[in-house]
Amino acid sequence: MIRVKVCIDDIKTRLCTGCNRNLPLTVEYFHSDKSRKGGFASRCKKCRNKYLKEHRKNNIERFLKREREYINHHREQTKSTYNRYYHKNKERIKKRRGEIRSENKDKFRGYLRKANLKRYYNMTLEDYEAILNIQKERCAICGTSNNNGRKFTIDHNHNFSYNNKVLVRGLLCAKCNSVIGLSNDNPLILIKAVEYLKKEGGYLF
Repeated sequence: MIRVKVCIDDIKTRLCTGCNRNLPLTVEYFHSDKSRKGGFASRCKKCRNKYLKEHRKNNIERFLKREREYINHHREQTKSTYNRYYHKNKERIKKRRGEIRSENKDKFRGYLRKANLKRYYNMTLEDYEAILNIQKERCAICGTSNNNGRKFTIDHNHNFSYNNKVLVRGLLCAKCNSVIGLSNDNPLILIKAVEYLKKEGGYLF
């Protein structure tokens, strides 16, 4: 499509190649583009922003890869720029983050779970699912498959420490995990508890 410039009351205009509207040739309506005749882009800001948004969405992996590479090569500069921007727009950023979380609760819950698995247990979601499959989707102690709609808790040996690795013993329901925790991971206490429960008699009042 041929771009057209006209003058109306001495105001230069340009025909947007996106929406075909004849708009004032100013920074209010068009992005600056020194590579083009007249110094402005061929599409209006609204059409240009829409195009860029769709283009990024359709090529998201390529964009993310490029952004990661840039950040890795300009880590300090990127961090400094982000910190300045964040402090300048702190309230607006917090508000927008809250809105995004509210609109995408399930997605953020998944992100958080994935991050926590990696942070606290050095595990992936695939690792968790593999253990759950081995246990046939049941608690490793009592064998229940019902955990009140919650994920089974990861039980690890608090006394094990080797090269910053975590020794995961298995997956437990909330009740069994509480029993293990309240016993301070002490097998003797649990053995005594079993013996106590087996004991006959008691105090009759």
